[in-house]
Amino acid sequence: MRGTLAGKREALERNYALHLSGDADDWTLSLHPSDPQIAEFVLRIDVSGSGGQVTTIEYLQADGDRSSMRITPLDTP
Repeated sequence: MRGTLAGKREALERNYALHLSGDADDWTLSLHPSDPQIAEFVLRIDVSGSGGQVTTIEYLQADGDRSSMRITPLDTP
């Protein structure tokens, strides 16, 4: 995930097949593991956001479980 948050496309492409959908205001980057050993555990990771802000990271595991994290900016005075 560090590669995603740091914007390092080359690092991501070494380990995942990437698919970007949506537009600048509402986008989703889907990462599908290219390593069969990793794919035994993780089917897909979806990173969603708006503009340069990541708002959701969701993991879909091979066993059917999923984990979702919502990210909201801090309110600053």
